[in-house]
This record gives sequence, C-alpha cells and structure tokens, in this order.
Amino acid sequence: MLALALTPTIANAAPAANWEHEDDSHNGWTAISAGTLASGDSYVLDDGYYYFSGAYDDGWGRDVIDSSSRLVVEGDVVLCLADTRYSYEGTGEGSCGIEVKEGASLTICCCGRDEYYNYDGEIVFSNVGNGIDNHGTFTMAGGGVLANTVAEGACAYNHASATMHASGGGLSGASGNLNARNASYGIYNAPGGKLEISGTARISGEQPGDGPVWELTPTGPLVDVMTSDTITVSDLPTEEELLEDDNALRSYSIGWEGAAEAVVVSGVSGDADSTTGLETWMRFSLTYPENAELIYQEPQGGNPGTLTYVGNTSLTYLGSNVMDGTYYKIENGELAAATQDDYTVFWDEDEKTLTLNGLDAEISPWNDEAVFDADCESYTVETIGSCSIGLSVPSYSPRYRQESCALSDSPIGPPSGAATPPA
Repeated sequence: MLALALTPTIANAAPAANWEHEDDSHNGWTAISAGTLASGDSYVLDDGYYYFSGAYDDGWGRDVIDSSSRLVVEGDVVLCLADTRYSYEGTGEGSCGIEVKEGASLTICCCGRDEYYNYDGEIVFSNVGNGIDNHGTFTMAGGGVLANTVAEGACAYNHASATMHASGGGLSGASGNLNARNASYGIYNAPGGKLEISGTARISGEQPGDGPVWELTPTGPLVDVMTSDTITVSDLPTEEELLEDDNALRSYSIGWEGAAEAVVVSGVSGDADSTTGLETWMRFSLTYPENAELIYQEPQGGNPGTLTYVGNTSLTYLGSNVMDGTYYKIENGELAAATQDDYTVFWDEDEKTLTLNGLDAEISPWNDEAVFDADCESYTVETIGSCSIGLSVPSYSPRYRQESCALSDSPIGPPSGAATPPA
C-alpha cells in the first residue's frame, strides 16, 4: 500500500473581480476555522472566496483562530477577516505567515468595521521574517495585518515582478524584541516590484533602537514603506474630503533604495506653494537615506505629478537639508533658494566644505539646535568677505555645536577671510 502525505487544499469557484460584500454575508464562501487548519504546517488556498470563522474567546472579547499552519495561495483568492483575530507564529528568520505564489492573487478584505474604519478582523504574525511574502498579486483592501519580525523585515514583502495594491485596511511592521527594536517596515518593495497605494490605506513601520520600548534610543529612521522602485498613488482623499473626515488623512515615511534623479512617488497632486500640509504630495516624506531630499513637480503635460529623489547630504541648517552643489541664501533666518550671483551658503559634499559668502544673518534656533550641523567626522568652512551670524534666543545663550569644525567655539559667527567662490 502506498501512503502519500498531502498538503491540505480547499477550493471553490474562482472569485469575481468584485470582493465587496455586506456584513457577515458569506453565502457561498468557504469558512476557515482552527479545525480546518489543524493538520500540516501549511495550508493551500486555491481559487475561491474564504472567510475566517473563529471561536469566541472571552479574553479577547471576540472570535479567534490560533494557527500553526501558514497559508499558501496558489489560485485567485479573496479572504475576508470577518470579525476574527487570526494569529500565526512562525519559525523565525526566513519564515512567513502567508505566501502568495507567482501567478496567484490574494485580496484581503474585512466586512466587520465601524464608521471610523476600525476593523474587527485582524491577522497577527509573530516570530516571522516577513508577514506576507508576495510573488504574485496582493491587494490589501480591509482589515488589519500586523507582523512582529525577528530581524529587519516587513509586514508585506513585495518581491521582484510582483504587484501589490494597498487601498484600505492596515499593514503594520513591528519588532517582537522588548529590549532592542529592529527595523520593521509596513511594506518592502524589492527591485522590480510594482507598488500602488490608493484610498485610505494605513501603512506603518517600526523605528529601530536600543533599550526598552518606554525609553528607546533610536538607531535609525522610522520607515513605513521601503522601496527600490516608484510608488504609484491614485485616488487619495482630497483636501476637501479631509476637512470633512480627518480620519482619512494618511502620511507615509518612505525609504528609498534606488538611484538619484529617479521618481520615488508618482501620481501626487496639489499646489507646490501650499502650506496646508493636506496636499497629496505633502503626505510622503523621505526618511531614508537620512537627510534626503525630494523635489515635487506638479501634474502638467505628460507628468502625472511626481516626487523625485535628488540625493542626500551630510549638512543641515536648523534641521533643513543643505544639498550638495546648490546655492542658498538665508532670508528671515530661513534657508532659501539662490543663484551663483546672490548666494550666501554653498555646500560641497565630496570635499566636505561649507562656503559662506558675505553672510550676515540673525537666527533664532530652537532650543540647542545647531545652526549648521554635519553628519561627518570633520568639515571645512571657507568664508568670502565679512561674515557673521547673530543668535537671538532670550532664554539661553546657545553656541554652535558642530564637531571638529572651526565654528564650534564661536558664539557670534565664522571668522572672516577670503576663499575662491565655488564654480
């Protein structure tokens, strides 16, 4: 007699394009319960509609499923989280809770939510490398997914040639280590991956650091989405919609692993001179590399509205980036664009040289914030003509605090001198 060990599979009719349904109306859908997942270390989902059907737990105050079987998606699948808390504990680095195979698709939705888009259904992964490994097409439409990664990882990892849509619900990366937090991203988009964000998708990562969470010492930036290719956005809530429902406002910290002069975000819009903070192009900030710069181009002609990575720098002025090879002047204490004819500040990143050209400014830094602060062992200051900086803060007498810099002991300003203007 021949015995075969088979990975369990469940299937029903292939899903239609429309996954939306009324609360708890799962007629014709296949239930996934703890009993369904009892055997095997993985469970295959083929074409069909599925929903979690947990058993009520007084401790959680809702239905729960604790699973030791990871889900493997091999067909076109819609999965509703309903009002269930589904949890899966992985085997450490390299493991995942859900794998979407190449050529397959998974849409996660949730029919249990309130008027504020707080969902009753959620997936919680622990001790995993990534929560969801996507090699096909993954759509996050509703519900919540949280992944506690054991090392640098992501709630949802979008591999090369895969496609990910985040249009609703939440994807959250977290660190399971109490005393040292590793970087964990909401989404990691690998080179060649296609990432689209729309609607009110919540995407959040965790900042790495040392020490317990209540007194964390950061060791790197907070990144919600780490990407190597352009993020395409569409149908984000407008300023008018946000004024009616501020719960719809979503902002994302982006990490970029691509080349300079490349488009990081495409499809944003709004007035470049707006100060409301509500324009769609303002909802994306570049936090990695640190001291990085994005340039916004308004939609016009063939340009859909883009945020382009210019580069990153070692030097900041009152916390604002001083970019390499760019002419600046200081107006009303703030850094402003200038030309070669009227600049007062110029930074050479390669030579680590700051040129001050006839700079005469009155500055009011916040607290003990450095006027010029460089993230490097040392840098050179060259002056053209007479230069001075007056510091005006009534509550204390700040001093420059650049390390290994000629200005570090000067309370007034840089020494006067002569230097060759930058080319």
